[in-house]
Amino acid sequence: MVQHRNDTHSVIGTLRRSAAALDQIVEELDSGDVQKPPKEARGQPRLPFRPMLKAEVSHPGGSKVTTVVRARNLSASGLAFVHVGYIHRGTRCVVHLPQRGGGTIAVRGEIVRCSHVRGVIHDFGLQFEAQIDVTPFVVAEAA
Repeated sequence: MVQHRNDTHSVIGTLRRSAAALDQIVEELDSGDVQKPPKEARGQPRLPFRPMLKAEVSHPGGSKVTTVVRARNLSASGLAFVHVGYIHRGTRCVVHLPQRGGGTIAVRGEIVRCSHVRGVIHDFGLQFEAQIDVTPFVVAEAA
């Protein structure tokens, strides 16, 4: 997918206006101040992981969008993130996870959970197609 410079600036500009709101939502979700989605049985521990991520979203109708999301946590099997819009369950996504040493790795997955938080902000669960090693992305003490 080719990303045009103007498209990137537009996406980043939109998210910057919402970054403080997203940071506050992530803090509230993680502290339990807003209703969390039901806890599913998880085989992998979730680790704190909060960078802004590039996400390529392939909507069920065929359209593709590149956007930026705020990560909440990471596990070997998936990622939780918040975003200023709705994404249908079953939607395929590629997220670009920043490595501690620089660069990113593209990881494919599918939206398995979408919960409305407030306004246009939603909390998502992305299940990876295949498990990943989280050590390149989180500090050694957390991994």
